[in-house]
Amino acid sequence: GLTTSYTCRNLGEREMYYMAGGHPAFNCPPESADEREAADRFNDCCLVFEYPETLQMPQILPGGIVDLDNRIPVFQNQRKLPLERGLFYNDTLLFTQLKSRWVKMLDCRTGCGVQVSFTGMDYLAVWTPNQVDAPFLCLEPWMGLPDCADGDGIFSHKRGVRRLLPREEATVSFIITP
Repeated sequence: GLTTSYTCRNLGEREMYYMAGGHPAFNCPPESADEREAADRFNDCCLVFEYPETLQMPQILPGGIVDLDNRIPVFQNQRKLPLERGLFYNDTLLFTQLKSRWVKMLDCRTGCGVQVSFTGMDYLAVWTPNQVDAPFLCLEPWMGLPDCADGDGIFSHKRGVRRLLPREEATVSFIITP
């Protein structure tokens, strides 16, 4: 597999706040080398989670603001989410209450795919451009969330932000495996 690690070091004399996240993208379906074929077969793919999940997707407001109080039901108590372009009409699928620590993106017809494991990261964003039929899907493990509608704009108050004391360091990783 491929491990991506982020190490944050506080070299200063005051506490420091930080967040990190990944933005890996994968052909969808995974084994397709031809972009047009991949774009045409996007609906052949699915996400498979480690545990049954419920997605009540928060609204994404203009400017990328996340409204956690207004959610759209996407699926309930399921491990498998069939992909379709309509899921991304409002931008990103944002999983804010995951039990799973890994997700697979598979071609449902062949079983080929990739797994992204994200122990130590609390959130998962799933994204593809909603304006075009792109031949890829991003599975993005995040430590924290972007600005939320109920936030005060102060970085240290954001959901998922972490704190390092002077001279401390912390590492977080995600792993991609076939």
